[in-house]
Amino acid sequence: MKKHNSHLATVVFSLLLVVFTVYISLDTFVLASAYQQDATAMNMTLFEQPSGASPEPVVTETSYQDENITIVLSEYETQDTTVMWRM
Repeated sequence: MKKHNSHLATVVFSLLLVVFTVYISLDTFVLASAYQQDATAMNMTLFEQPSGASPEPVVTETSYQDENITIVLSEYETQDTTVMWRM
C-alpha cells in the first residue's frame, strides 16, 4: 500500500509539473495580454510641461544649459593627443 501511494504521488506531482510548464509556456509565447490598457495616455502625461513651464534649454556647439544642469565641453591638446573635457 505504501508503494502504491508513493507511485500515485509521483504521477500526480509529475502531471502538475507538466501542466504548470505548459501554462507558463503558453502564457509567455502564445497568449496575448495587455498589462496597461491606456499606456499611450499614461506615457503622454509624463512628458507634459507643468503650467509654469521652464524656458527651453540653451544648446551651443560646446555647451548645454537648462534649469537643472550646465555642461561645457573644453578641448585641449596634450602630448600630441586631443582631449575633450566636460565641466
